[in-house]
Amino acid sequence: MTSASMKVTFYLPAHSSYFPDIDCTQDDIESALVRYDGFMGGKLFNGDAEGLMKHEYVLLRKSGKSIQVVFHSTGMGDGEDVSAEEKSFAIAQFRRSSDEELRTHVQNIREHLKMPQLDLGSAGLD
Repeated sequence: MTSASMKVTFYLPAHSSYFPDIDCTQDDIESALVRYDGFMGGKLFNGDAEGLMKHEYVLLRKSGKSIQVVFHSTGMGDGEDVSAEEKSFAIAQFRRSSDEELRTHVQNIREHLKMPQLDLGSAGLD
């Protein structure tokens, strides 16, 4: 069993420099992030403390930062004695799944950014 103090932090693109192949403004990016947050049930902006570990999301709104995932294993074992081998194995699994989740988040943000901008006021009657 894991402890609530274990967490994974995703550093996600939120600036036009991270999307050189997409013609977009910062407002377009913010709109895409709002749509993606809705798709995620509000977890992008608020994090997610459910599941095996807490998920935090840091939106990189300035250029020059690294899109990455950082795994924090503090609290692994929830106070129970965990062997170094078990801990190493579990960390490797969490890292692999977190790396895949990072790629999925980045791809999903890109897809939401490419979506036609919806004008809810005109109900799409442009």
